[in-house]
Amino acid sequence: ALSSGGVIFAGLGFEQAVQLGGETRNPRRNIPFAIIGGMTVAIALYIGLQVAFILALDPSDLSKGWGAVSFSGGFGPFAALATALGLGWLAALLYTDAIVSPGGTGLIYTGASARLTFALARNGFIPSAFARHSPRGTPFLAIAFSFLCGLVILLPFPGWQQLVGFISAAAVAVYAMAPLALGALRRQDPARTRPF
Repeated sequence: ALSSGGVIFAGLGFEQAVQLGGETRNPRRNIPFAIIGGMTVAIALYIGLQVAFILALDPSDLSKGWGAVSFSGGFGPFAALATALGLGWLAALLYTDAIVSPGGTGLIYTGASARLTFALARNGFIPSAFARHSPRGTPFLAIAFSFLCGLVILLPFPGWQQLVGFISAAAVAVYAMAPLALGALRRQDPARTRPF
């Protein structure tokens, strides 16, 4: 239920802080700050959005329960509420965000997955060509590979909701393995330096 509704996806922003943490100068301070800060901002934002949504509803809209609440237009409840309240500028802002936000999400995911590809190559698990930098210090081949993999794997999804559901379900499966990997790493390499 959490993965299909996008609830897990809404809080996944912290993951990129961990994946890109190898680039920070002070991981002991910056990574926990990014994770805790990112989760706190996401929780506050989503609670605020839910409170605003509930307060904007007319109580008569809830007389038949949440399942009967509907809005005209297919652009989501917040844009419909903004339009109904005469806040055209807010509706336009929400429409713009609905276009820009997935693009930003795609850029972050491409950058984070390229960082993972770069790290795998640097550690010798995949060909070393993926660890080479361009003259500007960018792992261009790792970024291009991650972008192409994303296109091949994710392009067949018919819509944003299905894509979010897939990513969230995959994240839940991967996170289920993390405690096992952590236990194995602690047992096999107990003296490893852990900066955070």
